[in-house]
Amino acid sequence: MLFADDVAIITRTRAEAEHRLELWRHDLERRGMRVSRKKTEYLCTGGGQKEEGTIRIGDVQVNRVKDFKYLGSTVPDKVKGKLHKLMVRPAMLYGLETVPLTKPQERKLEVAEMRMMRYEVGVARLDKTKNETTREILGIERYGEKIRESRLNEARLKKA
Repeated sequence: MLFADDVAIITRTRAEAEHRLELWRHDLERRGMRVSRKKTEYLCTGGGQKEEGTIRIGDVQVNRVKDFKYLGSTVPDKVKGKLHKLMVRPAMLYGLETVPLTKPQERKLEVAEMRMMRYEVGVARLDKTKNETTREILGIERYGEKIRESRLNEARLKKA
């Protein structure tokens, strides 16, 4: 029997997750594969963490976990912060060294980045976690400071 693993189903509600999981299970079993009901786990992030209830595959309850694991290893928050710095920030900062940003535009970029960081850590705005706490967990400085730093570096390169 073949097994399918390392699949992510992303939904907004527990009921939707259960429905999609059941569709996924049905499609796999129709093709001769099988979902391991004992090994399947689910993780809630953001505002969905407080949602009550369980997720089931058929008649088996799926275990809920607090940490994301891949190949048996938990991905720590500092690694998430490093990935954020290496992939998300450069994409957001691309070309902004030469564009005069207004304060409202800078604020919008900071808000967008903060939403991404809260998602990475698994906290919702309703959890009342301070932004600075989230930044500290991931080891990421404020967005505006990074933009100013990039502009200063660009100006130094032009003088040299």
